[in-house]
Amino acid sequence: MTPPNEFLPGRYHLEIYPDEIINGPIYTAQAKYPFPVPSVGDLINMRSFDQDEVHTVWARVLNVYHIYWTIEDSHTAHKLMFTVTAAELD
Repeated sequence: MTPPNEFLPGRYHLEIYPDEIINGPIYTAQAKYPFPVPSVGDLINMRSFDQDEVHTVWARVLNVYHIYWTIEDSHTAHKLMFTVTAAELD
């Protein structure tokens, strides 16, 4: 068991979903460092994710979800999931 004064390494996951979490993600990524967390209502330029499934350039964040877990003596993890919908720039 990890001693209480030692930190486990972190793993970070990002998933972007179209409209609802029940649909499959349109983008996934993993990293050694945390992803920036968007706020509901933020606009995201989806072209930066370079996904064929994305038919629009701009998307508005609808919901943000977080899941945290620890694998004892291995690592801690944070999964950031958010849903988006097509958006127009004003």
